[in-house]
Amino acid sequence: TIERSGDFTLNNKPISDRAIERALRTEISSAGNREDFTVTIVAEKGVPFDDVAKIMEVAGRLRIKAIIATQPKKKS
Repeated sequence: TIERSGDFTLNNKPISDRAIERALRTEISSAGNREDFTVTIVAEKGVPFDDVAKIMEVAGRLRIKAIIATQPKKKS
């Protein structure tokens, strides 16, 4: 999760943006199958796209899937 404040969490634990790649490498090793590994990016409204792009770049370097979670528009 990327919060509007600029804070990041991974598996509901605070993490610095610099530590995300190392933490994901550990998660991938534990999972055992890189092909099935997917990171879901949840960004609060108002988060700069550059923060989202950082995570997408990490996923690209690690050759894992990255998806961006969205919420449907509320009906008026």
